[in-house]
Amino acid sequence: MQRSAIIVAGGSGTRIGGVLPKQFQDLLGRPMLCWTLEAFAAFDPDLDLVLVLPAVHRTTWEELRRRHGFHLPHRVTDGGHDRTASVRNGLALVDHDGVVGVHDGARPLASPALIERCFTTAEEQGNAVPVVPVTSSLREVTKEGNQAADRTRYWLVQTPQCFRAHLLREAFEQAGDASYTDEAGLVESARNPIHLVDGEAHNLKVTEPLDLRVAALLLGGRL
Repeated sequence: MQRSAIIVAGGSGTRIGGVLPKQFQDLLGRPMLCWTLEAFAAFDPDLDLVLVLPAVHRTTWEELRRRHGFHLPHRVTDGGHDRTASVRNGLALVDHDGVVGVHDGARPLASPALIERCFTTAEEQGNAVPVVPVTSSLREVTKEGNQAADRTRYWLVQTPQCFRAHLLREAFEQAGDASYTDEAGLVESARNPIHLVDGEAHNLKVTEPLDLRVAALLLGGRL
């Protein structure tokens, strides 16, 4: 079965600071996005990679890619006004009915084992969404105040989220112009049950400056 991965890298990086958007910021001497793309190449060197970037950032990416000698094959398309529109643009470049994975460009630490687990489960079950348990106590804020929440009922969602391509296309058709924070919500809105798989604690999304330092430590230990 054919496989593609859509890497969504449209963040502005306002919380992480710096001149460059977070997907371009330095991580052990190279842009973070290089590490993210290479994580999927480590899983499958022949995997079809589609990178979604804001149009205004495409020139920056090309300059960074040349400067760092990054020649991993991938296709690039423009992002949309939100995540849902960006993934829709990326999916337009996928011309097969196999499995499509959607991954955050700011998650550079996904392991080959995690990516394999997501793609394989999606092939068997139609979709796969990686999750990790909530380890901190939770409190629910209500109109009356706040109260303890049962953390065992909740899971933290990660990427890559993988789907049979036709399910993702059908979900987009039914969604119209609606916006979703992730593809699991989009596909679920089309009345498809979501299949959860084990995520990885180190598969963090780089958002704050501390996340970037933690990612550097984890990648440094891996090399």
